[in-house]
Amino acid sequence: MPSIDRLMREGTRLLKEAGISSPLFDARELMMHALGLSSKMELFCRREMDEEQAQIYWQLIARRAERYPLQYLLGFWEFYGRRFAVREGVLIPRSDTECLVDCALQAIDKTGKGAVLDLCSGTGAVAITLSLERADILAEALELSSAALEVLQENVHLHAAPVRITAADALTYTPESSYSLITCNPPYISEGEYAMLQPEVLHEPKMALVAGHNGLAFYETISRRYCDFLLPGGLLLFEAGAGQAAAIKEMLAKAGYREIFSRPDIQGIERVIGGYKE
Repeated sequence: MPSIDRLMREGTRLLKEAGISSPLFDARELMMHALGLSSKMELFCRREMDEEQAQIYWQLIARRAERYPLQYLLGFWEFYGRRFAVREGVLIPRSDTECLVDCALQAIDKTGKGAVLDLCSGTGAVAITLSLERADILAEALELSSAALEVLQENVHLHAAPVRITAADALTYTPESSYSLITCNPPYISEGEYAMLQPEVLHEPKMALVAGHNGLAFYETISRRYCDFLLPGGLLLFEAGAGQAAAIKEMLAKAGYREIFSRPDIQGIERVIGGYKE
């Protein structure tokens, strides 16, 4: 039977040669996936695998070496300590967005619990996390893409999360009620930036990544449109790309928000921008 250690070494070498930035990590995750294991401890206790499992492993390694996203190969990714289903057609949750969740949770604690709307929800990671971390809020996740909606529904079911799903365009949606908090991780990459992204990112849905006006189109429309759907003292929170904070703050100010602020991520990038309704 094939040796797991040998296959791991060879898989790591192939991924490194393909330009993968974390070859050992990726090879280990794919090995666990091929074996159907859920923890590294289980992997450490194994020495061999059968031929069918080895074949699956090599197929995964070959696909990853082509710069296909690891997350899509695994079918899941971790966000805020929970696993979320991911596959083609939906944006992969990123650790940057955990900063948005942190700010949202702080706002809920400060202003009191109420209705929360998450725009451009994708996998539902933000809305689901907020609903599980603060069980007495009313969370709504809004998404336009049919492919992403399927994954969103799957994740709501997976986590038994009390999240209402709405299929609509964030740029034109008219809510029937008002919210104490609105969160949004919109497309914020410009066409010029898109052409320079890593190969893995190009497998993700372009509609979830690219926006007009140098990546700022969603911020301008949402800032203006959703002020009417916030309760007095309600908060609008955006995730932003590097270098976009100043422009977004200006948009919020023009739309009538007050106490506008930003929060850095662990790399020091102004990642979250927010403002309160009068």
